[in-house]
Amino acid sequence: MELLRYRFKSIVKIKGLFIQCVLFPIVIATLCYTSFERTRSETGSDDGKISIGVVADSPFSKEIFNEDRFEVYNIPETMASRYLEDGVISSYIRMTEEEPELIAVRYDEEQKVTKAYLDAYLAGVSPAKLKYQHLIQTTEDQETSMPASRFAQLAVAVVCTSVAGLLLITLIQKNKRHLMFRIRMAAIPEAHIILQDVIVVVTLLIGIFIVLWGYIFFILQK
Repeated sequence: MELLRYRFKSIVKIKGLFIQCVLFPIVIATLCYTSFERTRSETGSDDGKISIGVVADSPFSKEIFNEDRFEVYNIPETMASRYLEDGVISSYIRMTEEEPELIAVRYDEEQKVTKAYLDAYLAGVSPAKLKYQHLIQTTEDQETSMPASRFAQLAVAVVCTSVAGLLLITLIQKNKRHLMFRIRMAAIPEAHIILQDVIVVVTLLIGIFIVLWGYIFFILQK
């Protein structure tokens, strides 16, 4: 125990250990997790307004898309096509001989919501009822997406802890000659020293992982 205590104190006192093995991984965790959350919000969030185009001033557009979540452009079809290509609108609706048609270059969450409102109107379902059903579905999707968020937190914590481990081992190697001097004077077998170092490194990495996990879960997630 005396050797373990000495090795722990010696390693913890290495110059720059706290900055390189704790603060630096926290910075990496911040960048990785915020980047992940930004990507997830851009691809999976529909909190912003959905911009859609309606060819000509069709009377049904005001009945279907009369909520704050929609931003409706009543424009000619030529302009609608250009707006769609430029990304100004996510889709547009034009009248055919039989029923309205939704035109889009991709089919993601915004198009799904727009099509759902259009189909509901054609089926005689009120927008209020559809909105209630969509809120329920959104809540269920958020609940099922929680494991993915937890997995991302765990992955970021593990990766950053691994980085901290590599930096810690590098620091120990750089300071090995200084750390080994007094122990060699005491004629302690090198195998015992290596075992104590492994215990110290694993203990420090567990502590660093707990710090990173707590930082991500309680601070970054808010």
